[in-house]
Amino acid sequence: MGVVLEVLAADSEYQGKGLGSRLLKCVCEIADSEGLESYLDGGKRGQPLYEKFGFVEQADKIQRKAAAPMLRPAKVNEV
Repeated sequence: MGVVLEVLAADSEYQGKGLGSRLLKCVCEIADSEGLESYLDGGKRGQPLYEKFGFVEQADKIQRKAAAPMLRPAKVNEV
């Protein structure tokens, strides 16, 4: 089981202002606290942002040229 991000978008007027980063940070913190992996079907334009948060493109799942299916492995909390 994991976290699936269904929709992540910002109006062009608000892009580049850190909103996506703040949202992804929150989602990743929740996933990490639960030890869950995260998955999203993003666009190629957003891929650098997703990679910044540890998402890795899943090349075997690409169905469209502009798609960037991304997986972020679960983080194991060490005690």
